[in-house]
Amino acid sequence: MHYYRLGCGKKHILMLHGRSENGLCWLRTADKLKQNYTIIMPDGRGHGLTRAESRRFDLSLLVEDYELLIEHFNFRELMLAGHSMGAGIAAILAGRYPGIVRKLVLLDPPWLMDGDYLEGDQSLVRRMRRFIEHQRQLSMDSLAAFISLMHPAWQQSECRQLAQAWQQMSLDVAISFNSPVPVKQWQDSVCRIKAATLLYTGDPVKGAIVKKDVVGYLKAHMSNLTHIFLPESGHALSRDCFDAYFRHLKSFLACRHNLPQRC
Repeated sequence: MHYYRLGCGKKHILMLHGRSENGLCWLRTADKLKQNYTIIMPDGRGHGLTRAESRRFDLSLLVEDYELLIEHFNFRELMLAGHSMGAGIAAILAGRYPGIVRKLVLLDPPWLMDGDYLEGDQSLVRRMRRFIEHQRQLSMDSLAAFISLMHPAWQQSECRQLAQAWQQMSLDVAISFNSPVPVKQWQDSVCRIKAATLLYTGDPVKGAIVKKDVVGYLKAHMSNLTHIFLPESGHALSRDCFDAYFRHLKSFLACRHNLPQRC
């Protein structure tokens, strides 16, 4: 597994990217935290510079990969952050390593309730394979310009970085696009979490995944939960509203209390 490491602080943060991204999607955040923390940003299997090596692309395989990474570093204490697919994986890891993971940051995890659950199909996989193949045919400048056109508020550096991630993505990643996270699976995960948790959600009308009913469930089952709603943001919260997102993140990470909502 390929990973990036930034900073020299005694406290470690492991940041997990979303599907179709790579570790460098966290670079803007990590650059602002590097004075006080050591940040590790891995490229998940089939993303960035980490090879696919397997045509199996279910969530459990990716969780196993990150478990090996945690064991490799032999962390005593760890903060975990994840966006989208990475947030779902981070939640599972936090439940499996309650003695190590002290704080958990979730950016719009891919969690739905039963009424919103959509089964995928092979046609979606085929469309995603065509999408990935198309990105590889474009130049980096053209792809970055397209992303910038779709998201004019984003920094140009982030548009270019995401373009690189799209071009690096393995075709086999498309297999996972018809495998939404089962409701029972993510509900079981959050019930095991002991770490203080910061949850970010955006506006579903603008593309965010987590809705009010999911937030309600999380508040009822997670005593250490702090919820931040960013109404101007869609799914890409850290790109859509970076200043607001980072202000809350910095405060949460620095807080020494067991219950972050009291800070």
